Amino acid sequence: MSEPKKNYRTLLKNKDYRKSLAAVLFNRFGDSLDVVALSWLVYQISGMASFSALNAAVNYIPTVFLQPFCGTLVERRNHKWIIALCDIGRAMIPAVIVSLFFAGVLRPWMIITGTFFISTLEAFRQPAHMALIPEILDTDEFAAGVSLNQSMTQTAVLVGMGMSGVLIAAGGIGFAVIIDAACFFASGLLIALIHAHKRTEHEGQEDFLSALKSGCRYLFADPVLRTVAFIAVTVNVLFLPLSSMQAAMCQEILHSGAEVISIIGISITVGAAAGGLIYPKIREKVRCSFLTGLILSCGGLVYAAFLLAGRYHDNPFVFYPVIIGVPCVMGLMTSMINITIEVFVLEKTEKGYLSRVSSLLGSLCTAAQPVVAFLMSAILLKITLADYFRIMIIVSIAVAVIALRLPALRRMDEMSLVREAEAQ
Repeated sequence: MSEPKKNYRTLLKNKDYRKSLAAVLFNRFGDSLDVVALSWLVYQISGMASFSALNAAVNYIPTVFLQPFCGTLVERRNHKWIIALCDIGRAMIPAVIVSLFFAGVLRPWMIITGTFFISTLEAFRQPAHMALIPEILDTDEFAAGVSLNQSMTQTAVLVGMGMSGVLIAAGGIGFAVIIDAACFFASGLLIALIHAHKRTEHEGQEDFLSALKSGCRYLFADPVLRTVAFIAVTVNVLFLPLSSMQAAMCQEILHSGAEVISIIGISITVGAAAGGLIYPKIREKVRCSFLTGLILSCGGLVYAAFLLAGRYHDNPFVFYPVIIGVPCVMGLMTSMINITIEVFVLEKTEKGYLSRVSSLLGSLCTAAQPVVAFLMSAILLKITLADYFRIMIIVSIAVAVIALRLPALRRMDEMSLVREAEAQ
């Protein structure tokens, strides 16, 4: 495999990939504005935190319940136009919301309904986007292409997080929502200009239910894809407490204020962006099994490090290096495992199943989160958050040991070696 810089330079000569990458930047920046602007707007209109919580909960419903069906529906369609139409739809929804806001007739239920339709469009877009990648990139370009996408995505998210408050302060909430709509319109336009040149031709006709069942069988019958699904769900579950309990963690573990949440969030995002940039070189040097075990073990190290930082919260020479450095490493590691998962799905899955497999994986990962969150809330009625962190240290190490013993993980190493030999 060549140097990452050379890979990226080659990729950027591909006009279709450049359009796709630019669309990703607009899309993720718009997503960042969505999260802040719509939650701010629903609270401003209702004056009740419960509506903000309901809006956040509604955001997950289409991913869990609709995305597997969406992946099956988009499989045989023109992926480029599905993505473009979803982005245009996502531009129109905030445009309608902001129009109702300026007209003085906006109500909380309208925003929550808009959030549901936005998430529904995203449930169609995600599997279509996954299926579009092989139509614009060659197989040996997947790792570099996904890595650069990941890095640019995190950069756009970081900029969006920083700019959302500035836009709201400078022009008001309505101005921020207008910028949000404009970003998705630009993304849709860029995708529409792509000339996909590797369209997959599907043989025969398969009804919807048969296609859905065959997609499930394809995913769970293949030992490598089953292992990829296990790793994806496990990583999401292991790091869930760190993302869903930040306020409690800051007070009970780190003994600090809300500013620490921003520091941790920015550090994770910077680490994730760096992970995307260095992944091609890491993949060349490190086996998939070792990388997976390292990342799963990293979860335990992160929990241990936060407990250590809390113990020395009054010592800035220990506290700040930990809460900046550890989340950065966490972001880097999770970024690389997410890229590894996506690249293996792209390389291992037949093109005719790609939308279905990616949508099923996304739904599994998302569905696991509320289940674990309910279980976590029940456990925390009996023990302290610090004790829960100690349990997660043991769980992370145990899961890493189990993962390293999976035969399919060694098979993934063999696949990587074969690809390297073919590349040479």
